[in-house]
Amino acid sequence: MRLDVSPARSDECDTREATRQGEKQLSTFTIDPDNNITVLAEVPPGTDRANTFSSEKELAKLIDDWLAARLIDAWNSFAGVAPFDDLKPIKKFTNRKVAVARIWAAVQRLSGDSAQPARDAAPAAKVPRKRAPRTARRVRARNVANESRSNKKAEVIAMMKRSKGATLDEIMEATGWQREPKVANGPQFDRMLFRDHGQTAEIERRYSIRKHPGAVRLLGYANRADAGTYAEALRLAGPTSTPDVVATRRPGTLKYRIGMNLEQEITRAIGIFARLGWSDGKTESFAFTAIDRLASGGASVKGARWRRKDDTVGTSLTAGGISGVHASYLARGGLDFLIGDGRLNYAPEYVWES
Repeated sequence: MRLDVSPARSDECDTREATRQGEKQLSTFTIDPDNNITVLAEVPPGTDRANTFSSEKELAKLIDDWLAARLIDAWNSFAGVAPFDDLKPIKKFTNRKVAVARIWAAVQRLSGDSAQPARDAAPAAKVPRKRAPRTARRVRARNVANESRSNKKAEVIAMMKRSKGATLDEIMEATGWQREPKVANGPQFDRMLFRDHGQTAEIERRYSIRKHPGAVRLLGYANRADAGTYAEALRLAGPTSTPDVVATRRPGTLKYRIGMNLEQEITRAIGIFARLGWSDGKTESFAFTAIDRLASGGASVKGARWRRKDDTVGTSLTAGGISGVHASYLARGGLDFLIGDGRLNYAPEYVWES
């Protein structure tokens, strides 16, 4: 975002007294599709009024149909740049109202409508504070998580109230939610995003050991879908009937999974890799594949050793399995969307690939 102060004023504007003494003259701001903001003492003839604002309320109306990503990009494009050295880049706003308020407060620095904080004043002395008890920190973290979910719902509702409405793709981009299948591994997606959706997260740390690069990634997801649970299916079936997980399906059922990935270069031509995965195992498998436990590892060798630099040879061993309650359900003749051949003993699966 380029922020500029336009010097364009007519002689008439310089000489007339448009306001009474002591009354503030509000500046007018313009913003273009590239998020460039200019502050004007007067709006030149021919300026598109649809892209101008002179109050926080007008700014809110102007950016009402912006996606959350554009609000963030707009802020980050000037945060940290003079005269906004004290502003920090962000990854998200708490909600749209906060975004409008913070952007409005920032652009005021380009006009005389608000006083700037004194830079020469001595900083206030910091008073040491006792660390909050662990229980209080947990409650605060839980409240923040609940507020985040509420804010996402509020943002989606605001998007849907727009005159043009909102597409599912726009909602997914704004919230970070992913659509879930309407039925297990089905071709149609569930449109009830408030109730059934998926969220994923990834944390990556890159490092180097004796100039050999490596990376560790922590992965996770939390999916909510119209799914069932294996233990409930076994309970409903009793000791003699065949369990059916479909009969236990409830909207918004949670299934979660965590995983870890490791990559490490040993020499310039040899590398190793490994992956671990675990899911709750009690909730119905709903997409991709029916697996609750995973461990894999292997190595790769580049073809430079035999003068074929574009070649890579690799080998890996993978062990996969399902949880105990999942195995019990299948052994009783139950079916999930992928596995179920009736009353067999289930054991881990091993796959070696090269």
